[in-house]
Amino acid sequence: MSVAPIKVLLVEDDQGEADELSGLLMQAVHSVPMVITQAQQLSLALEQLTQTSFDVVLLDITLGEGEKLSGFEQIHTKAPTVPIIILSGFQDATLAIEAVRRGAQDYLVKGQIDSPLLVRSIRYGIERQRLLLEVQQSRWQQQQERELLLLEQFPANQATAVASKLYGSLLLRESVPDKFNQLVQQYANIMDLALEQRIYRVTHPISEQLREVAQQLGFLKASPK
Repeated sequence: MSVAPIKVLLVEDDQGEADELSGLLMQAVHSVPMVITQAQQLSLALEQLTQTSFDVVLLDITLGEGEKLSGFEQIHTKAPTVPIIILSGFQDATLAIEAVRRGAQDYLVKGQIDSPLLVRSIRYGIERQRLLLEVQQSRWQQQQERELLLLEQFPANQATAVASKLYGSLLLRESVPDKFNQLVQQYANIMDLALEQRIYRVTHPISEQLREVAQQLGFLKASPK
């Protein structure tokens, strides 16, 4: 069975160094298939990320204006789920730690890179990013389950809120099951949007939708236990 090639975006403004890095990757292509796309400018890299889905980005740290990691921040903001490996011409332990803290998967020093090291860094970076996204999604799913459980425990009206102190609460799902199912679906959709917003850094009108759910609960005269 054929293995899908790893799609690499190499962001390097020095053509000689870009060719050297591409050559290191091609040395391993017989065992680890790869498709390499080069971008010599940060703006071109950002455009490529808009048009194509990449598995990993190799980024020259010198690209970008302002502080040293500004280029990384722009790439990470554009494609937050794509692992990024920083390439630098100098050894800087402090900068390397800061890059990883901000979300980079690795920090490699040019001139100290060989083919096995580069390929291993790419494969490990892709796997770590995949596991990170799985953990984030699992946490959001757990939060969604907790929130839905709280939603389920809203009594149907003020009278049952009082009665629940003596006789237990009449749940919305028991008194108005159709409406309850509708609210559950609305809330599940909101949680999905929240997860998407967290991972992909997009904006959704989550607050407005939460207010709408709250208004519907208010219309039913629901109140917490």
